[in-house]
Amino acid sequence: MLNKLKFRKAEKKTKALLTVILLFVGMQISQAQYTDSTKTYVAQKFLGNLSSGDFGGAVRSFSWDLAGTLNQYWLKVIWESVQKQNGKYMGCYNTYTDRVTDEVLIYQECRFEQIDKQLKLVFDKENKIKSIHFVPARPTVMYEIPTYVDLSFMVETDVTIRSGKYNLQATFSYPMNGTHFPTIVMVAGEGPCDMDVSKGPNKFFKDLACGFAMNGIASLRFNKRTYQYPEVNDAPLTGFTPNEEIIEDAIAAVRSAKSILAVDTTRVFLLGHGLGAHLLPLIAQTTKPKGMMLIGAPGLPYEDVVYNTQTYINNIAGTSNLEIQDLVSLKERVDSVKLLNDSSDFAPYELPLEMPVSYWMFLKNYNAVKTAAALYLPMFFIYGGRDFQTTTADMEVWKKAMANKNNVQFKFYENLNYYLHFGDKPSTPDEYIQKKQASKVAIDEMSKFVMGK
Repeated sequence: MLNKLKFRKAEKKTKALLTVILLFVGMQISQAQYTDSTKTYVAQKFLGNLSSGDFGGAVRSFSWDLAGTLNQYWLKVIWESVQKQNGKYMGCYNTYTDRVTDEVLIYQECRFEQIDKQLKLVFDKENKIKSIHFVPARPTVMYEIPTYVDLSFMVETDVTIRSGKYNLQATFSYPMNGTHFPTIVMVAGEGPCDMDVSKGPNKFFKDLACGFAMNGIASLRFNKRTYQYPEVNDAPLTGFTPNEEIIEDAIAAVRSAKSILAVDTTRVFLLGHGLGAHLLPLIAQTTKPKGMMLIGAPGLPYEDVVYNTQTYINNIAGTSNLEIQDLVSLKERVDSVKLLNDSSDFAPYELPLEMPVSYWMFLKNYNAVKTAAALYLPMFFIYGGRDFQTTTADMEVWKKAMANKNNVQFKFYENLNYYLHFGDKPSTPDEYIQKKQASKVAIDEMSKFVMGK
């Protein structure tokens, strides 16, 4: 820890920038026809340098701007972090090229022991690497509409949500017949994710939207700001909080939903998942919804949720000495959050999720349970018995706080996981990218809540 403190002042800017570089953006990537042999060679050499530990050689491929913010020490930190999260690097099995406007992008599909990733390199006109990102592997199995959905009975329309200076892509889903529909605005949880909350071949929010449409309910879902505008993830330099990550855009989404003619503005509901559910009471204070649905809402302090999740993952995988050390390190960072105050001067890498002091102070000062208890509106909580991210311990916190409210419902589904996927075995992170569909039973129960049944 003493060594880290020595770096805190000198390296804070560089480390904050790593938040951008280490983004695991949940994007869908299509095979492109464009090729560039010179840049492909540079990309392959760069990955070869990473895998051999020649980080000095790797940074020689950088543009001046990237070299000025990312030196070989921090490149080594990134590479080690990627392998800690995904397992030992096993090799590259494919390389392809794409072009976005005047930028050339080289993707290298990398095999790791636990889960594959793509190394995405963006090049400048001098064949130098201007940015690097590790992103999810392309799904080998494509998304399929749930079996309980008939697309001939619903419509989806593209919408743009204006939130401050950001234009967020969104989709409005609604039944084919009728108008003035009760409408659900969906708020995603942690990490950069698209409007569908895509994981491998699964699209959690799209499943929900289609299921709701089958039940006569419209919905609006939108890209998270941190997904559509990755540069926002540089915000640790500017006091990033959940307000910029989620809250502002959710409020804008409700405002946008109420401007759609097909929406019954007296029956607009909020639905939140994970961290989105945790923040829903705060969003509801401003948006005044008809009611809200909270899926997998954390009840414990969020830093404890992060630690408990990682502990579970380590235990099911069989804990190595390295993983034990990582857990000890995470516990130190969680303990640092407990001690935070307005004058704390921790660098992001000294706190969980590598988020800045401003982010954790926001969550520390915000009590979701008390905020929700003060709201006079119907609430519907859903938890899954196979959910290892938010568990019965979180549910019991909420139940205790809502015990005297007669307009609050709790549903617990023994065989569902964090994404309401059915299973008969303990859930794992790998299950998230296995082909699944959100539970129709859970969707139907939420629909009854919306319809007042």
